[in-house]
Amino acid sequence: MFEADPKAVGERIRRARTEAGITNASEFARAIGVQPNSVYRYERGEQLISSEILTRVAMVTGRSMEWLMAGSSEPTGLALASWLETPTGRSATPDEVAWLRRVDPEGLLPNHTFFDLLLSARRHGLGAQDAVKTVAAEKKSRNP
Repeated sequence: MFEADPKAVGERIRRARTEAGITNASEFARAIGVQPNSVYRYERGEQLISSEILTRVAMVTGRSMEWLMAGSSEPTGLALASWLETPTGRSATPDEVAWLRRVDPEGLLPNHTFFDLLLSARRHGLGAQDAVKTVAAEKKSRNP
């Protein structure tokens, strides 16, 4: 059974919140439906977070629950398989698909737009980390 380190989860929650542009913990608390003191306790690892609240954190910040809990997630699986059925996905070469399977989305939620932007960044010569940063910046500019 997997048990997450509450302090590490708290650090990722804080990082996700600030990277989503929410610098005010009270504003974040309202967005996820908890009291501000709960946000402080979650972020310091002093209080365990329920899966219901963690789901809200993921939705508000655009991070995956897997990343919030474990610090990693893989862009493989259903999201990539679904994207591979789109016109852009079908245009990807086998080498590009293999590259996409290896990219760590660093907590971003992989969806069709994620893979479209990632493939475009790859085709413009960016490495995996730079491509994910480009996708994150694009996502942030679309949802200020």
